[in-house]
Parts: sequence; structure tokens; C-alpha cells
Amino acid sequence: MALAARWPDIRQEWIFGSVLGPGCREHSDLDLLVEGLPATSVIGALGLAERQGPMAVDLKRTEDLKPELCERLLRSSRALLWEPCPEAGGQADDAGGHGGAARGSAR
Repeated sequence: MALAARWPDIRQEWIFGSVLGPGCREHSDLDLLVEGLPATSVIGALGLAERQGPMAVDLKRTEDLKPELCERLLRSSRALLWEPCPEAGGQADDAGGHGGAARGSAR
């Protein structure tokens, strides 16, 4: 996504919800979970995300969620950005889920 290019403080982006499974319908929205996006930039990030494609976007910041909800969303999410993984020596870990390495966009 273009979000990390615009807001370099973003550490991670995930998609979750119906778009990842058979529940995706014509009226489904794109559920994004973002870590590190400044609170003052949520509206701008939402607008930028919606301009990227044909779906409405629901954007949530990890910092705004209760830990239990955040963990539940992460369990059913797919990472879009990857952080360097110290135990892998900075090597890419493309196993999916919310682990990972090699910062970059999935698009």
C-alpha cells in the first residue's frame, strides 16, 4: 500500500475480514489494521487507501484497540508490510500471517 510511503512511521499494515475468505461479497469493504500511523493522520490515510481501489476501506490503528481485540484481528490477518526480523538476520520471512521481515509492500 501507499500508506507507508506517505507516513514513514507506519511499522506494519495488515488486511483482515471478509476479503480474505469466502465471505467476500460485492458490498464488502477492505479492513485495514495499521501500526504506527499517527492519530492525526487517520482521515488522510483512509482517503488515500480508498483512492487505491474500488472498495470502501475500514482503517483501524493497533494503538486504538484493546489488546484482546488487536490479537484476535491479528490471528486472522495477512501482513502487507514486513519488518526486519532480528533472529533471521534481516532476511525475508514470507510465511504469511503477522510475522515477517524485509520491509516492502505486498502490492
